[in-house]
Amino acid sequence: MNDDWICPIYFQDKNEAYYSSTCNEIIVPEKEYFDEGESFYGAVLQEMIYSTGSNIYLNRTAPNNSYWGNSGNRGEDLLAELGSALIMHRYGYSKTIKKENYSYIKSWIENLEKSPEFLKNVMAAVKSSTAILNEKIENTNRRLSEENAATQKKEILYVTEMPQKTVSEFRMSDKESCDAVYRLFLNDFYDKDANKPMEICKPTDKIVRLNSKYADEALDYLYNCLDSESLSKLIDVGNYFNGYPIENYSDFFNKRFTTEFENRRNDSAWLKKQGLGENIVWDLKFISDDGYHLVKATSGKKSQLGALDYNCNIFLPFTNVGEDFNIETDLGYMTEFRRRLLYQNEKVDAFGRISFTGPTIRDAKTGNISRKLLIDGEAKATFLLKPDDYIYDLNFVLDLDKSNSSESDIEGRTKIGQHWFGDISYNKHLDVYQVAVKGIRDLLISKDKFYPIRVITEKMNMPLLDYCISKERRKQEKREREVMKERVKIHPELSIFKNSNGMCGLLDSKERVVVHPRWLDCKTEANGGIVFCGFTTRYGVEVPESSQAFTKNELMNMAKALTRISDVKVEQRGRSEEHWIDVNIDDKPILSEKITERDWIEYQGAAISSLQLGMKYFSNILANNLEQNEKHEMRR
Repeated sequence: MNDDWICPIYFQDKNEAYYSSTCNEIIVPEKEYFDEGESFYGAVLQEMIYSTGSNIYLNRTAPNNSYWGNSGNRGEDLLAELGSALIMHRYGYSKTIKKENYSYIKSWIENLEKSPEFLKNVMAAVKSSTAILNEKIENTNRRLSEENAATQKKEILYVTEMPQKTVSEFRMSDKESCDAVYRLFLNDFYDKDANKPMEICKPTDKIVRLNSKYADEALDYLYNCLDSESLSKLIDVGNYFNGYPIENYSDFFNKRFTTEFENRRNDSAWLKKQGLGENIVWDLKFISDDGYHLVKATSGKKSQLGALDYNCNIFLPFTNVGEDFNIETDLGYMTEFRRRLLYQNEKVDAFGRISFTGPTIRDAKTGNISRKLLIDGEAKATFLLKPDDYIYDLNFVLDLDKSNSSESDIEGRTKIGQHWFGDISYNKHLDVYQVAVKGIRDLLISKDKFYPIRVITEKMNMPLLDYCISKERRKQEKREREVMKERVKIHPELSIFKNSNGMCGLLDSKERVVVHPRWLDCKTEANGGIVFCGFTTRYGVEVPESSQAFTKNELMNMAKALTRISDVKVEQRGRSEEHWIDVNIDDKPILSEKITERDWIEYQGAAISSLQLGMKYFSNILANNLEQNEKHEMRR
């Protein structure tokens, strides 16, 4: 049944279509009874035109209505043919008169000859009835567009790997096409990992969900097996995790490059700065394994080649090249990587995932050169350069810490990735498994295989699960602010507030929650301090004897600290259940600190906020001028 029309529409396993004015319902055959889709839609639209004549709408067919005069149903038949044909034509379909209606043509002509009013009435009815249908169709299209736009606006998670619980969703414009997709997948699509039929469901009547992260393969299957008409009803396809659209993180950087490059190629000042001419023919040669974009610019007979990152920042400046070129001989590509890995603290990979934890070290006996690296702030690696290494060799050793990967897990992953992982060995001295790889690409892929999945964008790099937890926490804090009823400023940077449940908390001037509203009362003291009394847990359990007090000096120091601290993240790293806190102070990132298990529990229970944790663990830096505090490493 379709509930979007002015009356119910029922599909039956019988070759008969009609509108029942008595029951005010439309009956049409299943689509299989029609030779083509256009005939099916023509029949449905025709009965919908008939239904507009009910006494609920245009009242043409009431017993006491003389709208058609002596013409009777012949007027309704002509109206249904013309009206459905006009609507079909408007939306790009063709319609022919049914063979059984050929006999009506003569009677229609006779009515036109007898009464010119007949034609006038028909055209008036066509106008009014098609207006109702067109309005319904436009409203439906608008609603579908809004639903699709809402989906597109939802924040996309760009991840290092697709999680196991990723699902693929196919969003269709109507129930019929959704059913067609569902039946196709249900009968013929297999899970290639488990070698069994794919788990499939319909969470709504317009969405088909596969318990699979292979959306692209499923889409290819649809293109090959689904009829073109149903395929045209496909609105959106994507992978989802916990309700969030999810894509590989490299897609984010590629999209960013496309946008930025379009701006730069039309910026005459930027072109001039790069030494490029006018009337350039661009050739985006390829994206390197390291994430940089090799771009060739040809103006007249002159060609130049350069390497750009995703923001179109110059990795290697444009250099004159011939028709055929070599990225090392002409551009010095690998030489630049070696230079950065050995002697600089500049960004190595285009995504900024690799940082340095020590200086370059040369072994006097072997002549080998090494340098310690850190990937995503959690995985240790070493860059190794031997005297006889080829110029294209970038050799790395990645530590697979036991807290992140068990021995059986490593063995299982090794078998799966044998063709590219390289040699995995156990380092007894360091008590870690290590994998030897060649090239930055394989280093990052190996890291992503053996460590927890991360969300990575230009401004974010954190574990996926921690991101989801922090996202829910931010939603909770937003709800806490939105239900604010009372607010009292106790300092230019601080305000006590009370929510609609009468619970008290503390906000800063940036509307950030400093103390969660989980307290029954807040008292101000004569000396300028405040005391929160009676904590209430997330489960509604009151602890009347509990309290949290801040002196006047503590509030003043807190206010100063809050103006400097930002981007606080509390996250779990690896599978060791260790928790760390990251902050920016004066808009600069600070080396992470490990937090205690008690602080993590209180943080989870909203007894302490992320801002309070940040002020606690970085109090020594906040107490000094950051610019003069060189003993704390910067990281990114």
